[in-house]
Amino acid sequence: MPTGGAGYSGAGFQPAGYNPQADPAPSKVGSPPRAVNYDPTIRDFTTTNGYYDAIHPIDQAVALALTIEQGSLKSAPTVGQTYRKIPRLSGASFVRQVEDRTSLALKRLLDGQKIRVLAIEVQQGNFGQTKIAVTYVNLLTQKVVKHTNDTALQ
Repeated sequence: MPTGGAGYSGAGFQPAGYNPQADPAPSKVGSPPRAVNYDPTIRDFTTTNGYYDAIHPIDQAVALALTIEQGSLKSAPTVGQTYRKIPRLSGASFVRQVEDRTSLALKRLLDGQKIRVLAIEVQQGNFGQTKIAVTYVNLLTQKVVKHTNDTALQ
């Protein structure tokens, strides 16, 4: 039976225009990541060699909570930190305020037993520049992670 230009088979044998394609080649990448690494400082997803970087969802939640200013996301107004609302920018009371605000930013993850904070390090620089490093255990993966945030607190 001749095959015409309307499809793979003659009329009545298959639906009109039926033209099965070969199966696609298997993916070279593998399975997609559970979460894609979004970097709020550059406001974009990070990539390596043209592929999006993977990150564990809990680690991404920590990064967003510590980097995004609370109230800046209209869809999630309670997510984020409030470092810029600290009234005093020096001394031991400043360090305690940073530690308290870090705990508040991570409250949802701490209460849900997703993470355990091991250390909060605060280094003050010039002109309100502050480096905040939070070391925590992701309780789902049991990995110790250190998140560093350079923040201008003015």
